[in-house]
Amino acid sequence: MVEADWALEVALSMDPDVLRWTHYRPQMTEETARARLRPTHSEGASADTYRYLITDGQTNLGVTGVFADPGEVPEIYYALLRTGRGRGAASLATRALTDWLLDNGSRVVTLVIFEGNTASEAVALRTGYSCQRRATANHQGVPTETTVWERTI
Repeated sequence: MVEADWALEVALSMDPDVLRWTHYRPQMTEETARARLRPTHSEGASADTYRYLITDGQTNLGVTGVFADPGEVPEIYYALLRTGRGRGAASLATRALTDWLLDNGSRVVTLVIFEGNTASEAVALRTGYSCQRRATANHQGVPTETTVWERTI
């Protein structure tokens, strides 16, 4: 993704389902969306988040990416606009990123899913992940139960 993709970030930040099931910041403006994208692509940046568009070739459906802190297990994430859901896009993106990570040195890749997000649990199962444990995450200032899914070599 590049800074010019700011409108997709704004649209995702306005979607109630995206806000419920992800860590997206609510109600982003053009300025905050551009700032969010800027560090990912500035030359020499040591970004630990890699972001990619999910598109059908004509329309941007959402985003996917990897949180990859040095020395930590990489975590796949995605967020889709309503028009992108139910089309297999999340599964395709998750499988592609996971396969790439496992083929290039990662021994384990994770998905962290908010408890009750059955659509993301289905994506995890379709892409070869297994549920490993429960955890608690901070979601918009509130402790929220999650499940941690893993796929290994």
